[in-house]
Amino acid sequence: MVFLADWSKGVQRGIEEHMEPNPFKWNKPIPLGYRPTPDGWIEKIPEFVPLVKEIFEQFLATKNYAEVARIVNAKYPELMKGDRLTPHQIKRILSDPVYCGKPVLHLSIRR
Repeated sequence: MVFLADWSKGVQRGIEEHMEPNPFKWNKPIPLGYRPTPDGWIEKIPEFVPLVKEIFEQFLATKNYAEVARIVNAKYPELMKGDRLTPHQIKRILSDPVYCGKPVLHLSIRR
């Protein structure tokens, strides 16, 4: 048992030595409708709230990623500044935990 306790402490020490200085910062691609903050986190962009809400509402109504992309691309061209959402991006938005208030972080470890 002493060996396991020492080994566990050694593993923990190794992890701590290789952790980034601020592991609790946003370290994933910034989701649609969000922007980075000075503290390394993300915040909503108010202008995008209706677009994101529309994505969820249209998917509930149509159950079709391509149809949702078509609808929001037609309705919000000025907000997207020429970019168009694809069905794959719609699917990713709908499955991203950040939109239901449960962002997921991955701790960064230096190598």
